[in-house]
Amino acid sequence: MAVTGLSTRSIVSRRLEQAIEYVERGWFPASPLALEKIHKRAESGSYNNDFELLLSDIKGDFALFTYLLKGIRSEYPKDKTILEPVAVLRSLEISKIVNLISVPVDVISSHSFYEMEKTQAARLKNLIVGCTATELMAEKVLGNANLDQVFTLSVIRQLGLNLISWNYPSIYGRALQSVKGGAEDEFDEVLATNLGFRPIELASALTLPAHAIAFYAEDLGLKIPPQGQADDPSITRKLCEIGEAFASINDTEHYPTSTVEARGKVAEIQTLLGANAEPLIYDKIKKVYKDYLTLAPQISQLILPSKVPESDKPNPYGKALFSRNPYVSKLPNDLKIKIEQVYHTIRKGQISTDGIQLLATDILPQVGFHRGCIYLVEQKELTLTPRLRIGTDQVSRYRALSCFDTGGNPVVDAFSCSYPVKETDIVFLGDRVSLLAGALGVSERAGVLYLEMTPALKSGVKYDALAVFKAFRHCLNDCLSLK
Repeated sequence: MAVTGLSTRSIVSRRLEQAIEYVERGWFPASPLALEKIHKRAESGSYNNDFELLLSDIKGDFALFTYLLKGIRSEYPKDKTILEPVAVLRSLEISKIVNLISVPVDVISSHSFYEMEKTQAARLKNLIVGCTATELMAEKVLGNANLDQVFTLSVIRQLGLNLISWNYPSIYGRALQSVKGGAEDEFDEVLATNLGFRPIELASALTLPAHAIAFYAEDLGLKIPPQGQADDPSITRKLCEIGEAFASINDTEHYPTSTVEARGKVAEIQTLLGANAEPLIYDKIKKVYKDYLTLAPQISQLILPSKVPESDKPNPYGKALFSRNPYVSKLPNDLKIKIEQVYHTIRKGQISTDGIQLLATDILPQVGFHRGCIYLVEQKELTLTPRLRIGTDQVSRYRALSCFDTGGNPVVDAFSCSYPVKETDIVFLGDRVSLLAGALGVSERAGVLYLEMTPALKSGVKYDALAVFKAFRHCLNDCLSLK
């Protein structure tokens, strides 16, 4: 009988080493849009002293983020004082980080979105959904503590399956068919049998140095408790598993029969994030991972059809309101696009909270109304009560006002005027400000929109502040379903 001289362990190690060398060349596709944005911002100096902006841009593309993790394995301190990958990134010069990812998109991966198969799109979709759910839960449970660590480990936990789907598509497809309707861990076992290593072993070896792998072994799922021994997962691992279960339970084609355990984990999402957990997750996906939805319609179709809020479906009512706003025609094209986005959220007979939030936290501050408040009238007391701040200000800066106040308060004056009140360089609310205020409601007064202008907006160089104010006040009336 022939003797090979190789143990089972050494055969597994050899297979993993070969896979690492092979997969490093293939990886999975990065977004050319993300790379272009990062290169432009780096050239303009946008990242100077702004690591968080750079990190946010990189995290928006999983291939780019994990490619960077691979590139910094040699940067971990030899004294092992820093083990968390993003903490290692923080220790580097921003210019060095930018240099590591300043490569053509085909250097990162030999694959592209244009050749993506349905199984690869489904796996990438699970990565997007699972990591988003995990990150939102971590924000709720941990606050700002360890968020980078949870996000990074969540990505690494799912990276192996993505790499295998792109670089071993036949093996991946056969394994998927053999466990269709089963649990994710069964799928991992079939892949391990066929490949000679577990997906998480491949992902860990590619993105972390050995001592970091040992440190995070339990969080990554590399440690399997002995049979019969209770498994008490860490909070990081627990959150990751809930996010992964949510992603797979919503992948009804490949996992049509969810396990009781998976359904139980998904139920925990609603406990942590509330009844609107799913819309919250999918709204964040649309904001953070829009490149994927643009470049890969297959992913968009998998993520959005049953999960799209009403505001993303065809909306003839909102379109008609948009066309009837008499001030829209006076807006430049970029603002017409923004205000049309708000009208897309408006449904007949409903208050559009999404549209109001879009105005208050995004569009109005971008235009140059950097702070302000929406006041609504309390009919019994006839007081104007601050309900929603505009921009980054605290609503506590504003106080309730009597509608009968005759002290020259611009908010009260605006409530009784048929035209907006405009003041420049006056002292109000303890600051020197330039402001516009106008009544809400048409046939019946419902409140006041109060906005303060930046010097740039006040100067009128880019926008006519009064024209913009009138258009968006009319839009807010429509959001509030006021007549």
